[in-house]
Amino acid sequence: MNAPSANPWGRTLGRVAVIVIAALLLTGWTLIALRAAPAWSANPERSNAGEVQFTLTPRDVSGGRFRVDIVVTTHGGDLASLDLKADTELRIGDRKLQPIKAPALRGHHAKGRLEFALDRVPDAFEIVIRGVRTMGDLTFRWP
Repeated sequence: MNAPSANPWGRTLGRVAVIVIAALLLTGWTLIALRAAPAWSANPERSNAGEVQFTLTPRDVSGGRFRVDIVVTTHGGDLASLDLKADTELRIGDRKLQPIKAPALRGHHAKGRLEFALDRVPDAFEIVIRGVRTMGDLTFRWP
């Protein structure tokens, strides 16, 4: 049997301190997570209509790379004539970045990931794909 504690308030204060510290940490992490979410994250996907259909979905930044998933579909010829690495540009204000990685397109349906050298998720940006067949330049904007 355990001996009664000489100071019952000590245990109670210790428990209260642990609860208060845990609540403060949880509140801080929640505020950081809310602040870190970009404006476009609630509705990230952007698509177009036309001879070649693009669907772009920004993901995250990891390892100094901003990742954007891309799905491309056409029913009018092969996609191999489109060079996403050469013809794609990420614009953040006046800053323009070419992808450091882009999928090679083949066939009628292709998907992959664009990657740009970036250390944080931008709040607002656009991705431009230049010279898409008869459609010309396509611009996808967030938010």
